[in-house]
Amino acid sequence: MLQILPRSHAGAAAQVILERYFVLHYCCAGIALAHLLAEWLYAGRPLRRWVLCLLLILFALSLSGGLGLQPRLKRLHLEIYGVRSTPQQSRQAAKSFRIWHAVAQTTNLFMTFGLLAYLIQVTSSPASPRFLAAGKFRG
Repeated sequence: MLQILPRSHAGAAAQVILERYFVLHYCCAGIALAHLLAEWLYAGRPLRRWVLCLLLILFALSLSGGLGLQPRLKRLHLEIYGVRSTPQQSRQAAKSFRIWHAVAQTTNLFMTFGLLAYLIQVTSSPASPRFLAAGKFRG
């Protein structure tokens, strides 16, 4: 993007993409929670507490990123490249932007590891159902 657009416009384009990225996060988290509950209700697969906690933590991180970090980074980006910003304000906003961007990237790293753990859990062999099949009883 930096080869096509100036730095300020490339950052604005990245902000637009990130807004849609977090909407995708919310949809995927909803699907994962619905899948976990459907397995528990319809397939009789035991609900593992750690998996539910992992999904809720990942969903909370998505919400904090999309509703907390993203608007803050967008505001700071506008302050850095804004026409009415003084050089002092731009420097201060750039410093703050670097810190919050590092926080966002660290959060993304934790979310990647959490998603990997969830993927391993989903693709592993299923635990035994909580009820025995009717053919298992001997009369």
